[in-house]
Amino acid sequence: MNLEITGPTLIDLKLVTATSYEDVARAASGRGFGFFIGAFCGGFLVEKLYHYCDVMVAIFVSLMGILGIVIPNVDASLMFVVILFQGICEGVINIAGQKLLLEIWMETSASPMHTLHLGFGIGSLVVPQIAEPFLAVPKFPQRTTVNTSFSTSHENGSSAANSTSAYSNLGRFLNMTSFNINEKSGFNISQSDRGDEVIYTESNVKWAYLIVAILAVMISTVFFIFQFCGKSFRNHHLSKVSQENTAPSIKTIVDPKTCTGGDRIYGVNIFVLLFLFCFQAFGIEYICSNFLRSYSIDKFHMSGEEAAWLNTSFWISYTLGCFCGFVVSSLVNIRFLILIQSTSLLLASFLLLLTEYYGSTFLWIFIQPLGALIAPAFSICLVWGNRHVEMTGFALTVVLFGGSIGGVTYLWVGGHLYDLIGPSCFPYICITSAFLLSGIALSLHLSSRKHGVRDQSTISEDIELNKKLSK
Repeated sequence: MNLEITGPTLIDLKLVTATSYEDVARAASGRGFGFFIGAFCGGFLVEKLYHYCDVMVAIFVSLMGILGIVIPNVDASLMFVVILFQGICEGVINIAGQKLLLEIWMETSASPMHTLHLGFGIGSLVVPQIAEPFLAVPKFPQRTTVNTSFSTSHENGSSAANSTSAYSNLGRFLNMTSFNINEKSGFNISQSDRGDEVIYTESNVKWAYLIVAILAVMISTVFFIFQFCGKSFRNHHLSKVSQENTAPSIKTIVDPKTCTGGDRIYGVNIFVLLFLFCFQAFGIEYICSNFLRSYSIDKFHMSGEEAAWLNTSFWISYTLGCFCGFVVSSLVNIRFLILIQSTSLLLASFLLLLTEYYGSTFLWIFIQPLGALIAPAFSICLVWGNRHVEMTGFALTVVLFGGSIGGVTYLWVGGHLYDLIGPSCFPYICITSAFLLSGIALSLHLSSRKHGVRDQSTISEDIELNKKLSK
């Protein structure tokens, strides 16, 4: 919820800061920069403090929620800094949480990994409905150009008072509605290059961020409990691992051959491709989660409530996609699953292009498979990686670096194109990302054919140790 509230509230953040889509998108991209830093620090924290991963998750989830309260109360520059620190929290949470999951379930981690990301989808589909009652309501004028004049003279005092009252709430939203203020003629609402201007009622988005922050702090208490209760199995397991890998040096941690049984070239090749895969997977997810509501309102003149439900439907499909990934990953070989997912995502992104020609009904229809196919991409990437190389803390950091840089890049480029071209650029950005993702997935498949999966004897020993410790 903390991560995805920016999308449903993007228009309101634009209004309360009196800036453009590009400025707010750049502020939101702070999450990617922070994620980069958090993933880097988290990799070393997990390697050195693996016994305290639960408390790491608890602390950084709480901090992320508290920082969220600040976002709607600052300008775009400070918003970037706040979201940057939220991204740092996200990076540490991702590394610590996923390392715990891989340590506990090891070779059988495919289904638990999808279940983990199922929670992300559930939170994301809930947050648009939490935010919707507090968002500014769009109102579309009948004419593309409206000129309203009012007098401030003594004779027309009553009329001037009424006009001033009617427009008082609009003053804070000058950037969105392209008002031109003239002391003689009053307000002039002009037509933009993308169609009729939209007038918004006052936003109370601060309350939405406060509610989400409270929920985050409440949930974090569970991980404090996990840290000190019921961890005997995991502590024994991690103790065994730590005895076998005592105090690794920095050189050992960062060397790719550590994860591939000594083959450095293969390790570099795989990690570069996993980096690029996550770059595209996070990029298309960030674009959809942040710009879907804005696209539906600006392009199809949906009401705020209808746009919120569209956003919720996207996250429902995302959640169902995580669940389907949970089921399918136990039935289909991961080597082929990554190809099926990426190719299907490319097809779904092309179908989204039909909305440009056939209207909002097609947007409601085709955004659903897109959400469902975006959902398992990151989990599939991690599970594929864990089957072919050892996903150490540093390996997870490299993969998450790709995601963080991809999120930053797509938000910056997407925000710029949205202001420059208009909402019609949205489906084309999705198509570009999906096309590149499918090409990288094919490269991963071809690159790993010679080496196959990880050493089966090592995996079998890990599973036997898991069974013994669980008794």
